Amino acid sequence: LTENLLFLTRGDHGSQALEKKAVDISRFLDDLLAERREIDPAHPYEAQAEAGLRVYADESLLRQLLLILLDNAARYTPTGGAIRVSVASDENGACLSVRDEGCGVPADQLENIFERFYRVDKARDGGTGLELSIARTIVRMHGGDIRAQLPNGPGLLVTVHLPARE
Repeated sequence: LTENLLFLTRGDHGSQALEKKAVDISRFLDDLLAERREIDPAHPYEAQAEAGLRVYADESLLRQLLLILLDNAARYTPTGGAIRVSVASDENGACLSVRDEGCGVPADQLENIFERFYRVDKARDGGTGLELSIARTIVRMHGGDIRAQLPNGPGLLVTVHLPARE
């Protein structure tokens, strides 16, 4: 908890060091999902990525971002429910999305899920309420944007836009 709060504070003040480089996001995603399938066989992980697409990012923070989004999706998706990840180019870089088949979030609370310590259902076990705020901080540190929306059907869709260059 302390480390997470320190990270958020460093992110707020722009004092978190970044080691940005060009990252082949499709290859990066393939490797990460291969690991994820090993540690979480209860959920099928599906990926769709544009080959050779690159973003300018700190690789370790990009990994942390994706793990947060995947952990969150797995936490709220019933066993056997799919978690879908897609990456495509957009006008400024890359659009990465994670969609789960979980319980979703009430529409009036979508904007709140990225706030520190916010939890939709306080009675539910899981997380500290910092994970998605850390994800938002990572995205902002990279000059990007993160949003959540309700897809057609069950679950939650989280979309991240990351620039191709600094």
